Amino acid sequence: MEPETFHQGLPDPQALPPSPQQFPGVDPTGIDEWINSVVNSSSQTVQALLFFVGGLLFGVLCRKYLKFAMWGLLMTFVIVKWFEYQGVLTVDWSGVYALFGMGPSFDINGTSVGVFEWIRGNVVVFSAGLIGFLLGYRPIRRSRFKVKLGD
Repeated sequence: MEPETFHQGLPDPQALPPSPQQFPGVDPTGIDEWINSVVNSSSQTVQALLFFVGGLLFGVLCRKYLKFAMWGLLMTFVIVKWFEYQGVLTVDWSGVYALFGMGPSFDINGTSVGVFEWIRGNVVVFSAGLIGFLLGYRPIRRSRFKVKLGD
């Protein structure tokens, strides 16, 4: 005699679901479409998040070390110019300009237009980076209220 089963009329629970190869191009759960939509919509979000974190870190570093770095660059420039004036040092300024990408064909107007075009095309990313920088650069405010633990 056959043992009585409780899943009469229902699919066999031991049977495996059909493999995706049996139905090519059909995704009954819609996961592929959902993953593609999330990836395509979140790429700008991820980029904005990265710019925000980068701006925040850059703002904190500027708050802590900007004064030191500016004085160091200024003093280095003054010393190099003084050595050049004294004849101790000869600087190939055209090579320095080329090193920083400011060759003979360098145009500040073209560069600034390119920067503003990038900002116009990436408003969300630029805003996230700017907000991150401003939050990182602002000084930390101390609370006026003192908390005393114990008497």
